[in-house]
Amino acid sequence: MNNSDQKNETRPVDADRIRKQVIVDVVRERLRQVTELGFDAEVDDDHTNGELALAAICYAVPAAYRRLRIADPAQPITLALWPFSLSEIKDVAETDGLINAAALLVAEIERHYRAKERGHE
Repeated sequence: MNNSDQKNETRPVDADRIRKQVIVDVVRERLRQVTELGFDAEVDDDHTNGELALAAICYAVPAAYRRLRIADPAQPITLALWPFSLSEIKDVAETDGLINAAALLVAEIERHYRAKERGHE
């Protein structure tokens, strides 16, 4: 077996267990956002211009691209898109960023559901 064959060799993993763990981690983060950080329905409902989705995008940007500069050479793309105070964005590991992003998307979806029930969507 050559080196490229060894690289492509994979160990068996329990995909169902991993999928469940991802869901648990996202739900745990969403609950933390609500209970520890105070980002509850009342707070989230004030963000009607896609801010939660934009924040999710910033956390979902792969680590290799987080410092990418597009419009403003002095500002990385994630900071240019960040819709809140710059002091609120956290530099986190890539997997943690994806979990934060997913939880923020859950918050945005929750907000849409509430708006729809109120007849505003």
